[in-house]
Amino acid sequence: MKRTFSGAENGKGAVYTWEGNSKVGAGRMEIIDTALSRITIKLDFIKPFEAHNITEFILEPEGENMKLT
Repeated sequence: MKRTFSGAENGKGAVYTWEGNSKVGAGRMEIIDTALSRITIKLDFIKPFEAHNITEFILEPEGENMKLT
């Protein structure tokens, strides 16, 4: 599998792409927004099927741990 990192080094604008065999497919993820308790990612699948999604991760303190939704 070929993986590429580009754009910003971290945070908003950071991009990760992948391309592999039929089991892995190909796609791209870009961080489009960050906040203290939220990360928003534009997720594009290219192969074996095309799909475009906005994914949001919510981070909430839970005692000494962090809950990820």
